[in-house]
Amino acid sequence: MRENMKEEFLKAIEENRAYDFVAQNYYKMSDEELKDIALEALYAVIESNDLESVADELRDRWEC
Repeated sequence: MRENMKEEFLKAIEENRAYDFVAQNYYKMSDEELKDIALEALYAVIESNDLESVADELRDRWEC
């Protein structure tokens, strides 16, 4: 991911647009960058104690 794109992503987080940003730009990101985003997002979710919400959304997405 280009350095300015990283800055754009950080700005998207601040503006509550991170979900859309990743959805529209994931193919431009490396596996390592996507891993970093996933790990930090999971850490934030764990800290807020909202893992069940994540599991529910993934069940719907994956039709489990």
